[in-house]
Amino acid sequence: MSDVVLFEELKTSNGYIGRATLNRPQKLNTLTTEMIALLHRQFAAWAEDDACKTVFLDGAGDKGFCAGGDVVAVTTDPSPEMAVGRTFFSTEYDLNYFMHTFPKPLLVWGGGICMGGGFGLLQGCSTRIVTDTSRLAMPECAIGFHPDVGGSWFLQRVSAPMGEVIAITGVHFSGADAVDLGLADVLVANDSKDAILAALQETDWSDHARANKAFAEAAVRAVAADTPPTVTHKLMPFRDRLVACMETPYFQERFDNLLALKDSDEPFLKRVGEGTSHGAPGSAFAVMSFFQRVRHASLRECLDAELTLSMNMLEHGDFREGVRALLVDKDRNPQWAFDAIRDIDLGWIAKILP
Repeated sequence: MSDVVLFEELKTSNGYIGRATLNRPQKLNTLTTEMIALLHRQFAAWAEDDACKTVFLDGAGDKGFCAGGDVVAVTTDPSPEMAVGRTFFSTEYDLNYFMHTFPKPLLVWGGGICMGGGFGLLQGCSTRIVTDTSRLAMPECAIGFHPDVGGSWFLQRVSAPMGEVIAITGVHFSGADAVDLGLADVLVANDSKDAILAALQETDWSDHARANKAFAEAAVRAVAADTPPTVTHKLMPFRDRLVACMETPYFQERFDNLLALKDSDEPFLKRVGEGTSHGAPGSAFAVMSFFQRVRHASLRECLDAELTLSMNMLEHGDFREGVRALLVDKDRNPQWAFDAIRDIDLGWIAKILP
């Protein structure tokens, strides 16, 4: 059986680059508790080793970086204490925080599919590399959940209200969109990974982390300039239309405006509306309410609150039903607790929101 995360040290003239590769390509590199713990342990070791100048994170296979977390294991745990879920989420969110505060350059290759938990890993890195094949999304509402892994923090740092649109609709967007939104740093050609790794190995690294962060990004940008990527926007051409949907203080009206896009003649907007219709209304309401509550919170505070929200959704929300319908039975016919935001019971919300 192969290792679920591969680690190697790529030699440089004055140290090495730590490389971590998610290695479940047959499962689109979905994260398990074991994988998350392995990443945290190795990242911590590299953080303490002066010979390690930078860290590079990627995923095995041709389809993408990481499609998210293993939510099937979480939602099918029959124990009343929900130990599998609590361990998974707490381990994952601790890794997210550690990555955001990592003391050295931390680069990530976000080519292909990069969603959910994978998107959270992307956001924790100091140089977020996306490619002309990247498909990015936070699609958790479609399984009756919420955009976690720090989503309540980093999506609120996107030009308002696009982060909320991404959270509610689960819309897929491109690497070029991500750069324009501030959710990625560099767009490169998908076949340039080897060139970037070679450039990093040829870099004359400093003993100072701040200088090395600049060197790392400069190496990536030099490769991008030599081999320009194909620039394709999916979301940004419709930004104004999506912003207009959110120009109301009422949650139901925002949701209805996004939902109405499914009747659009424009294929992209139609997909946005359909994505909204596939999500749980309870999750959409919870996300909008939660985002308001933590708007000015720190990353650590957001992650701690997300842990409570995740466990509440596991116990009282639509999370189990959403995973059943989409990933277990695959009938794509979830029976949500509520048909519309206006139907949501305040007692239910009190059980869900932290």
